[in-house]
Amino acid sequence: MTQDSPLRDTAAGPSLSDNANVVVRPPVLWILLVAAGIGLDFLFPLPFMPEGFPAPWVGGGVWLVGFTLAVIAIRQFRRAGTEVQTHTPTAMIVDTGVFALSRNPIYLGAHIGTVGVAIALNSLWILSTLVPF
Repeated sequence: MTQDSPLRDTAAGPSLSDNANVVVRPPVLWILLVAAGIGLDFLFPLPFMPEGFPAPWVGGGVWLVGFTLAVIAIRQFRRAGTEVQTHTPTAMIVDTGVFALSRNPIYLGAHIGTVGVAIALNSLWILSTLVPF
């Protein structure tokens, strides 16, 4: 392919798209999966934390770490002049800061946040929502 070509190589072959082509936006998917975990836990409780463990405090702290990581990554994207939205083309590859440590620290932050919610609500169902990812 030439540099002038609108096609780009992907693992599945040439593609005209320069975005993630996601069906459901990641924040929406995260909310739906955590809500499903909460619903399942309401119907069929599945605790996993020991009695007396300060789950709300520990879980809240873990969630805060994940949230902070995601916020740092989003700010870094914006400083680089690229969009966080998955439906827009990539303006620049960011490979410094938190992106030097993780290919996608925003998703990592969401996963850490999910673990925090699962701990805080003492729900193995919420933890199991990470399986689709």
